Amino acid sequence: MPFLGNTPAESYISFAKQDITGNGGTSYSLNHPVTNAADIELFVNNVQQEPTEAYTASGSTLTLSEAIASTDDCYCIFRGRSLQTVAPPDGSVTSAKLDANIAITASELTVNTSDQVLINHSANGGGIRIDSTNGTNTGSLRFGDDADNYIGAVEYNHSTNALSLYANNATRMTIDSSGRVTMPNQPAFHAYGNSGSWTVFSNGSWTQIAMNAAAFNTGTHYDTTNSKFVAPIAGVYHFYYKIYGRVQSGGGTSTYWQSRFHKNNSGITGYNSQIMAYQYTVGGVDEVTNYSMTIQLAANDEITVHAQAAGSSNGEYYPLGCEFGGHLVG
Repeated sequence: MPFLGNTPAESYISFAKQDITGNGGTSYSLNHPVTNAADIELFVNNVQQEPTEAYTASGSTLTLSEAIASTDDCYCIFRGRSLQTVAPPDGSVTSAKLDANIAITASELTVNTSDQVLINHSANGGGIRIDSTNGTNTGSLRFGDDADNYIGAVEYNHSTNALSLYANNATRMTIDSSGRVTMPNQPAFHAYGNSGSWTVFSNGSWTQIAMNAAAFNTGTHYDTTNSKFVAPIAGVYHFYYKIYGRVQSGGGTSTYWQSRFHKNNSGITGYNSQIMAYQYTVGGVDEVTNYSMTIQLAANDEITVHAQAAGSSNGEYYPLGCEFGGHLVG
C-alpha cells in the first residue's frame, strides 16, 4: 500500500491472556482492570461466552452467570489491552535513542568489528571504568585470540591495590600500592668463581676469567659452564666485574696486568681496559680491580670478562675473589 514519509517499522500485536482456575463459584479476579465485559473475550471449555449474558466485568472483578469447577478449562483474552512489539529496520537505531546510563545485565557484551572501538570523552576523568562490587576482587582489561581468551591483561587487585601487566599468560610487571615496580622475569645475574687456586693468564694474549657459579640467574641467560652472558633480546644492559689478580712473583720492568669486557670475543670500542700492577717490578702483590659499563646490545650478543699481562711476566687471578654480574635495563 502506498504511504508518505519513512517506511513503517514491522509491527506485531498480541493480546494478554489469563488462565482462570474454577473454585466452584462465580466471582474471580482479573490480572488487568477493565471497563466492561466487552473488554475481554471469555472462553469456558473452549466455547466463547456472550458478554453481559454469560458474564459481566468491571475493574478487576469478573462475575459469571454460572459457577465453574476446577476441571473446567477457562481463560480470558484482554481485547482492550493489546501488546505491540516492533522490529526496527536494520541500522535504524541511533545513539540518540539510547539512554546515556544504559545498563547491560547480561554476563557478556560482544562487539564484533574489524575496525576500532572508539570511546570519546569531553572532560577530564572520562574513559573506561571497571568497578569492583566489594572492594576486594580483581578487575582486568583482557586481551585474547583464537587460541586463548586471556593471553594478556592489565589487572588491578583491589585487595592489595597493585596493578599488574600480563603477557603470554603470566605476570610480567607489577606496580604495588607504594609505586614500587617489580619485573620478576627481567634478565639479571650475579656470577662468581668457586676455585681456591690461582689461575694463570698469559702476557700478550687475553684470557677469559672463569666464574662458574651463580648466586642468581634470572632467565638463565648466563652460562656457568663457559662464563658467558648471552643477551636474550636487543636492549640496553648494565654489567660489572671485580677481579682479584696480580703479576706473578718476580715481576719485571714495565710488567703490568689489565682487564676488560669482551663482546662476541673482541674488545669493545669506547670501553677501556683497567690497567693494574703498581709494583710491577716486584710482582706477587695482590690487587683488586672493578669496572662497570652500560651498553646497547643486539639479541644473542655475548659478554665475557678477560685479563692479560704485559711485559716479561704472566699474571694470575684468584677465582674466589672474582665476580661478574649484570641486568637488562630496558
